[in-house]
Amino acid sequence: MITYASLLALSDRGLPLKELDIHYIPNIPTTDIARRCSHALSCIHHLDTCDLYGNGQDASILIPYMTGLTSVIVGYYSLYWLPSLIKHCHKLTIIKMFLSTQHYPVSDILSLCHANPLLQEFIYCSIGIMDTTLIELIQACPHLHRLYLPYETAITDIGILALSEYCPQLQELSISKCHKVTEAAVLQLLQRCRKLTR
Repeated sequence: MITYASLLALSDRGLPLKELDIHYIPNIPTTDIARRCSHALSCIHHLDTCDLYGNGQDASILIPYMTGLTSVIVGYYSLYWLPSLIKHCHKLTIIKMFLSTQHYPVSDILSLCHANPLLQEFIYCSIGIMDTTLIELIQACPHLHRLYLPYETAITDIGILALSEYCPQLQELSISKCHKVTEAAVLQLLQRCRKLTR
């Protein structure tokens, strides 16, 4: 397990570090230590917020220094960190959300997507997505290549037709539980999204 002393060493030695791939982010107890670890923290590109939750981390201390994040997984127990992610993370290309909209408003999830216009992959493992939500998402993220909605949704042909209009570069799509989508909308999607491979 890497310690924050190691992160301090990586930051203090001025190494030309560009990426730090670690599966465990050590508990950083104070803002001052987080600031001193800022170079190493800024080189972390992937964050699983469940790991931070399990370590008892304070997101308000860490996330402001994690300016290099390009991928984030947000789990149910770390929902309250969304405001910090929205405020400080604007380079995300991958967002994976495993949560319940019963406990957190969809508007905040959309705010995270709005804050990251370079988003290419969005995985949303929960219920509650509607046409209006999908349309707002794809308008905010015109570079979307992969969209996974594996849980039951209220999406209809309206959402799928909007997807085909705004995301012609779509490569992968999972809507297996979108029971209100008709064959006509799927055919229209196939005609417009010529880069689909899956």
